[in-house]
Amino acid sequence: MRVFARRHPLRRHRALALLPLAALMAWSGGFLWFARSIPAAADLPAGIHADGVVVLTGSAGRIAAGLEVLKAGGAKRMLVSGVNPGLSTSALRSAIPVDEALFRCCIDLGRAARNTAGNAEEAIRWARAHHLRSLAIVTADWHMRRSLLEFSRFGNAPTLHPLPVRSRAGIGRLFVEYNKYLAAWVRRQVRGRAPPTVATE
Repeated sequence: MRVFARRHPLRRHRALALLPLAALMAWSGGFLWFARSIPAAADLPAGIHADGVVVLTGSAGRIAAGLEVLKAGGAKRMLVSGVNPGLSTSALRSAIPVDEALFRCCIDLGRAARNTAGNAEEAIRWARAHHLRSLAIVTADWHMRRSLLEFSRFGNAPTLHPLPVRSRAGIGRLFVEYNKYLAAWVRRQVRGRAPPTVATE
């Protein structure tokens, strides 16, 4: 009995010593899954029928993709979320190639969001203000998974149509994005919200 009593603490220490290795292996496996399962870029705007389209500002091509949906009648209204507060409306207007009538009637500029969580909050408030029950979400392909997680913080969220835009991301960016995704996933588990309804085209 004494022999076993002496070994128990050693076994415990060995198990504790393996925890960091196990955590590293789990993190690495998750990262490989994340990198290999980035949503494929959508063919725009075929098959999209939403009340509104939300463009999360960032990498190139997002606003152009949102405009394709709007011009083709795939959505009635568009929100560009996360616009730099220091950027004037006239400067942004010159960068959006649409006629003045369409810009004035159907394109809104959101300047409150500072990050992806803020984008989701800004978009939900916009959708509720305009009574929109479905949203096409436009962002980079590597950013889409976390964006949808942030939308899951809100109850009774509109049905979402993910529209990932192809965007090259280096390994460093993917590492950062994966860690942000994990943080968003943990927050969602703690809050216990149901995931948003994501349409399948």
